[in-house]
Amino acid sequence: SREEVDQARDRFKAGVANNIEVIQAQDALARAHDNQIAALYRFNQARGWTSLGMGGVGRGRWDDAVIKFERVLTFADLEQVTVYASALNNAGLCYARLGDFDRAAKLQDRAVAFYSKHGRRVDYASALGELGNTYYQQGQPLRALPLYRQALSVAREANAPAAIWAGNLASANIDLEQWDEAEKSNDEAKRLATVGRAGGLAYYELNSAQIAR
Repeated sequence: SREEVDQARDRFKAGVANNIEVIQAQDALARAHDNQIAALYRFNQARGWTSLGMGGVGRGRWDDAVIKFERVLTFADLEQVTVYASALNNAGLCYARLGDFDRAAKLQDRAVAFYSKHGRRVDYASALGELGNTYYQQGQPLRALPLYRQALSVAREANAPAAIWAGNLASANIDLEQWDEAEKSNDEAKRLATVGRAGGLAYYELNSAQIAR
């Protein structure tokens, strides 16, 4: 827009344009500047609501947290920004904890679609895993399996924490009585947790006890 203003002025000085063209170019520049400020303001608002929502998640206040994430989702112009995708994933997590699994899955599907092409791979792994968690909590371990497998694969490739997805994969295998696969997944979870010092070994030992029965 600034270039258009300069070009309009040059044309005016050369006598090939009138002053109206210059004024129109200046107006367009002002509007672009205002739009940029408004977009930055909305982005910072979205980050603020996300921070408040994560505070609710940390306290297990799913009903309160989801309200904050839904505020972010009202900013439709931010749909191609990671803060929006994060709100999709986290709102889905909250709805799943509240028992609204269909709504959760729809939001998390959108987060997975976004992160498959944009953003950090660790966030993609998280989105896949959380969608898997939603199906698992809904009593559909078979639908959770491929999502856990993919989350584990993506996390490994990104050198990101992966033990949780291997452990959740083992839990789904156990529910489906896939004992060999469960043992393999659980051993991988314990190995990754030990290497990454991620903790949670008690959870994997519980899996081991279920597998051994």
